[in-house]
Amino acid sequence: MEGFEYYSPVPTQQPNRSNWIMMTVIVAVAALILGLVIGNSLPDGRNGFTTLPASAKIELFDENLVQDLYDSTISAVVKIETSEASSNVFTFGGRGQGSGFLVSDNGEFLTNYHVVEGAERITIILQNSKRLRAEVVGSDSSNDLALIRVDVSQLDGIAPLTLADSSAVRPGQLAIALGSPFGLQGSVTVGIVSGVGRSLPSVTQRRIVGMIQTDAAIFPGNSGGPLLNSKGEVIGINTAVASRGNESLGFAVPSNTAKNILSRLASGLQIKRPWLGVSLLELDSERAEAAGLTVDRGIYIIDIVEGSPADQAGLRPGSDGSGLPGPGGDVIRAVDGVAVSTVDDLIVEFNSKQPGDEITLSITRDGVELDITITLAEWPDSLS
Repeated sequence: MEGFEYYSPVPTQQPNRSNWIMMTVIVAVAALILGLVIGNSLPDGRNGFTTLPASAKIELFDENLVQDLYDSTISAVVKIETSEASSNVFTFGGRGQGSGFLVSDNGEFLTNYHVVEGAERITIILQNSKRLRAEVVGSDSSNDLALIRVDVSQLDGIAPLTLADSSAVRPGQLAIALGSPFGLQGSVTVGIVSGVGRSLPSVTQRRIVGMIQTDAAIFPGNSGGPLLNSKGEVIGINTAVASRGNESLGFAVPSNTAKNILSRLASGLQIKRPWLGVSLLELDSERAEAAGLTVDRGIYIIDIVEGSPADQAGLRPGSDGSGLPGPGGDVIRAVDGVAVSTVDDLIVEFNSKQPGDEITLSITRDGVELDITITLAEWPDSLS
């Protein structure tokens, strides 16, 4: 939709990250944002709509509850500064800045990978203004997560935040974002969970699935900060924004994604994700008819990277040369016997795999069902 853009809350200045920082929002997201604008407006004789007064949003939440949650959690939320900032980090006064929060009794803080990417020196600033050196322990660039660690004896008994079960998150529930937008430490914004199950590309261009969408205001510097529920539990890590003019929606990596890899990050792993080497399109009846396919559901291969696992296994693409489906391509139906019908389904299955794993793809080719054995490679650091 015209005018909609994705960007990280810590804008880049490097052209090689432009696909992550700024891209057209898919129709579904645009339609949802449009629905929110209409749903919160009334006819107006001058311009067609008039927004509700600010006090209307205030009435949506319990002021005392939010204040109590803020008081009980904010000490675990830190501002992060990097002296040799990655281009993905919001710069302020010559330094890169983001946010993070304590997740263990060992002095470990969770943040976004793009906040600390390429940093030679990392400093966290506690709410009492104490500054501590931090080091990256582990990272998962494909899910934009990193774990950093400080000397736990310097934390003055600060309690870590609890990671909630993000599978229980539902649209309409309270969402509270904490962090350091524009370097303003100890800031809080309040909204609702406006959607679940969203997906966005990470800095590696691999899609992050299951993201939580919120209308709680997210700004540069919020990256890596927690998104809380009404119990003060972390349901997500604030990561990206979709924006059109003055209207925006925030997106957070779900807490379960972090929970599933936290022990691996703490052990010092730089987590690498598996790679197949294909461009994919989800089929519907119209696309299937255009490609002359005998099936109208599944994931259609429209391009294959030369030398990739898909290429080596003999998978076939089908494209008309313009990125649209053409005849002759394979349709992926299952991974190791688990049915998949969307790209997100495929990524979920691949998230349980490792580079080097051997998998069986069930495909349909020219109307014939086949099983193809493939050895997955490591996701490249960059994709051209």
